[in-house]
Amino acid sequence: MNLWGKNSLNYEEFSEVFIDKSDREIIKNSSLINANNGVRFIHNIFQEYYSACELAEYDFQKITSYICFKPTLNRIKPKWYNTIAILFDLLPKENKFNELLTLIVNHQPSLLFQIEYKEIDVNIRFDTFVSILNNTNRIYNNEIFYTSKLADFGGIKENSRTINYILDCIEKSDELYLSELFFMLREANENQLFGCRERIITVSKSIVNKNINK
Repeated sequence: MNLWGKNSLNYEEFSEVFIDKSDREIIKNSSLINANNGVRFIHNIFQEYYSACELAEYDFQKITSYICFKPTLNRIKPKWYNTIAILFDLLPKENKFNELLTLIVNHQPSLLFQIEYKEIDVNIRFDTFVSILNNTNRIYNNEIFYTSKLADFGGIKENSRTINYILDCIEKSDELYLSELFFMLREANENQLFGCRERIITVSKSIVNKNINK
């Protein structure tokens, strides 16, 4: 049904997909199926989960042929967002997982904030966070992320590495990105600065003084 962009099938469509009558009866009598006025799952999450299970069996090229807009195959269709979130949980953190993550980072980074990213290893998230910040095309694509989720995704509340990287960026950044970087830095937990308090104060003062002296 996901391939057709539907959440339900009428009886004629259902019969075309499941030719064997006994198969149709088994499905219609399933506790996960609502067979009144057509055939659908009792909740969309079941359709999304089974779609993700099916996608997990495909190679990366076949996955993108289903979930992405043609002809570029580099932007994921909105109807697949929830399924992709589940797929990230199902895939081993290798090959297909990395290819899918790279596709999203390069073309739709904000999509990452719509999935259960806490299930992704913090080191993978940090590297992805760095890739997003270093993507100079995002300004042209209107993808400056004034959101707490970008910093949280990068692990700002989990280690000093993310805080220090943001401070590194602040020290060398132009004004275009400064507000975004300070916004993210604000998400650092007051009680979990991982020894970075003094550097935060020093860098902040430096930026203030730089603006005063302009």
